[in-house]
Amino acid sequence: MAETYRGVAFPWLCDQQGHLTTSQYMLMFDVASYHLMDLLTRGIGDDPALSWADVRHEIDYRAEVPAGALVVIDSMIEAMGTSSLRAVHEMRSTDGALIHARMLAVSVRFDKAARRSAPLSPALRERAAALLPVAEPTA
Repeated sequence: MAETYRGVAFPWLCDQQGHLTTSQYMLMFDVASYHLMDLLTRGIGDDPALSWADVRHEIDYRAEVPAGALVVIDSMIEAMGTSSLRAVHEMRSTDGALIHARMLAVSVRFDKAARRSAPLSPALRERAAALLPVAEPTA
């Protein structure tokens, strides 16, 4: 996993009960997604005609984030298709003791001119493979 976000649940980002609002979870996960995509494309001659289209988000809320809490998001690639990536983002307390939320996101490489999916480049696939989970050895 790669660290893709660090932030604070400022009181003005929280609801009447003093917990981070759902819209702010999504904002933090979205920023983490941008950093993950930067890790995958920086310095490999990324084509400006290509972009990303998010086609699915699934969020599991596990432990409330109270006002003033510090959070970190770690991200990894869970799977790769021909033109898509499935990423997992975990929002944790900075000490790692709590998983506050987990988001699964599917993003498709997108050709902006053709308005359709585009295959992942070999260089991007190599970078994404480095963020795939490592299988545990069996006894």
